[in-house]
Amino acid sequence: SPEGGAFHQIRAQLGASGHPIKGDVKYGARRGEKDRSIALHARSLGFVHPLTHRAVLAQAPAPRSPLWRTLLGAAEEGRTEHVAGSRNDTRIFSGDPDRLSPGSDPP
Repeated sequence: SPEGGAFHQIRAQLGASGHPIKGDVKYGARRGEKDRSIALHARSLGFVHPLTHRAVLAQAPAPRSPLWRTLLGAAEEGRTEHVAGSRNDTRIFSGDPDRLSPGSDPP
């Protein structure tokens, strides 16, 4: 698990461990992507709202690129863990934090 909450923390830790993110030349990748992107995407982010104490889950589609199409195709064929519940829209869920579990879709 990443330690700390500094900007770029996961990028720095992966690079320091010898496993930089594809395209992330700042933290050790051998070469960058033509569009200067890195292969890092948060499919979903969840947290308990500090004032309402309700779960908030934001989901976003994967970037439209050959790399991400390949990864999503592998997930759909069951070769990897489920990657995305919805490719074409961004969904926000707010509700009971006890009803959310890793890898589950919001009700």
